[in-house]
Amino acid sequence: MYFLLFIIPAFAFALVDYYIPFVSAVKLSLSKYDPLSKPKFIGLKNFHDMFKDEVFWISFKNTLLYALYVIPATTVLSFFIAVGLNGKSKIVSFLRVFYFLPMVTSSVAVALTWRWIYNPDYGLLNQVLGIFGMRPIH
Repeated sequence: MYFLLFIIPAFAFALVDYYIPFVSAVKLSLSKYDPLSKPKFIGLKNFHDMFKDEVFWISFKNTLLYALYVIPATTVLSFFIAVGLNGKSKIVSFLRVFYFLPMVTSSVAVALTWRWIYNPDYGLLNQVLGIFGMRPIH
């Protein structure tokens, strides 16, 4: 019984986020569709037409080139950056700071924003609660 209680939320999430969109995409790919009318089933004609389209082949070539060159290159570059930042010298310490500063800065900005929202004296949350006649939180 407990198994069902724990599996139902995950199944509901998968249903809403994966299965329903997948089935809808397959259904629309087999239909002639425009936003002003109901989809009309035409079978594999869309796929037949797609393979005849010159723009499809240009897009396919660009995607293939991206997958063959850019993805491996960025993976190798990322590996070498990680190995390079794994040292103990002063320059490596400086480069680590320089490399990770954007991530740290955004986290600090988010933390300061939430601190401002939850501030017990002048926070945005207490201001909104006051508008609705509720007591401020402390």
